[in-house]
Amino acid sequence: MTKSLLSIEVTLAENRDLLIAPGVLNIGQVIFLRSFITGKISGPYVIDRFTNAKELQAFFTAKRIYKAVAGIDSDIEMVFQTQFSRERRQLEVVEDAKTSKKIA
Repeated sequence: MTKSLLSIEVTLAENRDLLIAPGVLNIGQVIFLRSFITGKISGPYVIDRFTNAKELQAFFTAKRIYKAVAGIDSDIEMVFQTQFSRERRQLEVVEDAKTSKKIA
């Protein structure tokens, strides 16, 4: 098995990289985390619906979240955003149906 070294240029993530609206995580955003102890950057990690928002906020406040400089994750991000939007619309339809039944 051959091992290869991968090099990715990263930059400190900004608030807009992590949120698409106040309180709404940017599902699909690829991030990297810097270790508080060693200073090494690990990842990639993808923000998903299971991401702990409070934990993410703590990493952000400590300036430990990075994102790729190049748009290498843009295709992946687009797929996750599309999937998230579709799931969100389906959830809204289900919630509307439940509300309609309660009113009737």
